[in-house]
Amino acid sequence: MSNNVKFFKESLGNSMEELDINNQKSNNIIEDEFNVPEIQDGGWGWVVLAAALFIRIVMVGVYASFALFTKDFTAEYDMSPSIMSWMISMYSSISLLVAPIGSFLGEKYNYRRVSIISLTVAGFVYPSTYFYPALWYTFLTASIIVPFLHGLANICVNIILSFYFDKYLPIALGVFASGNGFASFIITPLMAVIINNFGWKLSKPIYSLLYVLAVLAALTFRKVKAKKTDNKMKAGYEVSKADDLSYVFISRNSRIIRFLSLPNVATIFHKNKENKRVFISLENIFSNKKERKNRDFDSKDMTGSQLVVINSLSKMQIGKIVDNNESSRDNVTKTKRYCELLSKPVFILFLVSNLFSCLGYDTSYVYAKDRALELGVSESQATSILTCLGIGNIIGRVAFGFIGAKKGINRFITYIISSITAGLFILMSKVAFSYPFMVTYAIGFGIFIGGIITLGQVLLLHLLKISDFSHALSIMCIVQAVGLLAGAPISGFIFDATKSFEWPFVYCGIIIILSGLVLTFAYLSKEFRKSGKCN
Repeated sequence: MSNNVKFFKESLGNSMEELDINNQKSNNIIEDEFNVPEIQDGGWGWVVLAAALFIRIVMVGVYASFALFTKDFTAEYDMSPSIMSWMISMYSSISLLVAPIGSFLGEKYNYRRVSIISLTVAGFVYPSTYFYPALWYTFLTASIIVPFLHGLANICVNIILSFYFDKYLPIALGVFASGNGFASFIITPLMAVIINNFGWKLSKPIYSLLYVLAVLAALTFRKVKAKKTDNKMKAGYEVSKADDLSYVFISRNSRIIRFLSLPNVATIFHKNKENKRVFISLENIFSNKKERKNRDFDSKDMTGSQLVVINSLSKMQIGKIVDNNESSRDNVTKTKRYCELLSKPVFILFLVSNLFSCLGYDTSYVYAKDRALELGVSESQATSILTCLGIGNIIGRVAFGFIGAKKGINRFITYIISSITAGLFILMSKVAFSYPFMVTYAIGFGIFIGGIITLGQVLLLHLLKISDFSHALSIMCIVQAVGLLAGAPISGFIFDATKSFEWPFVYCGIIIILSGLVLTFAYLSKEFRKSGKCN
């Protein structure tokens, strides 16, 4: 009997000692994992934002300057505009599709390092056609390698901004996105001057000097000092662990809601009313499964800042949640979920709308100068049309960002009106025989096409459950890439057939108008009308 008691005491002592060791290890994990970068929301972050904006302008400037090369390329290589259009369309689609690769490489090897290497290599590759101007090599560098590198750098810079901003993150991301418009506004006239003075071939080595400045700008992305998170978040972690729930391991290289995973946003997104910071409740991650399954999420309940953050997150894979119980909690396979999404009529209509708008998107930027020259304006005035497109794009992105973030605004109708209006402005080019009318249609189209881009992903979030958002977004990105890949070449084929840039613009206007009109068929769905998504 005494031996049994002795054995029991020894066993109990060993168990308690082992439990203490495990608890100590768990506490170390908590202390270690909750060392997160200190978000400055200003200070050096503004320097980083300025550097990021400059990098964006340099990268987008390559795309914006394609329109300046069209005439020289077709003459140099004796090719039709339709062949030239393939270069632009491939650039657009590749730079879009490469984003997941950039996110993966940045997570694995450091975002700053990947962005610097990408910009450095692009700075060498882009001007290399001056030394070897073969057509196949020009295609390879300008339409495949350079956009691939730009896509890597772009996604990494997006994520880097999230290390420096929290409260002002929507502003930072909005300023960064406006680099597209600034590129048309700044780079287009700059490249026009360089081409006029040095020729189009030498313009590339000269432009590559901007890559040197872009790499120097990327050096400002210094490491952010770490600090401890608040006790409430840490307590939430300990509560979930104490209840025998799965551990959540936070990715140290990610920021914008440290452990946000897009497929899981539906059940864990809410606002901290005390410090106004968006964060994830660890306790809610593993809340009752039935309650979580039935809980829906409506973008109408989100603030403007939250919508902008979600809109920016959609281009990135920012964080990971390692969840051992994920497979048991979600019995629907990815394949089945994609099939379910593709069975939704409204989602199909939205994809068709995106396809149509992307088919018409590049034409105005690629052929705007040629169309203006065809109508008899001077070279400098024709170049300024591209600048006007950039100005309109900046206004549109900012204005529709505010409009879409306001409560009570019908985003669905706003998106339809924006699409139709953008198409009408392009059709206006058919009768824009004077320079003032050309400026009007360019600025008008820039404003409303900027609105389409800004509202597109917010509308997707509005139409679907947020738990389906990442899957729907991946499908949408593929559709957009297909549209961008085919859009400019179709316009080129129309030019080859008609020998005029008038009809490619007519096609562009009609297809963008259809992108808005096709969404009106959603009202035929009884389920859509009852859901309130049309309001």
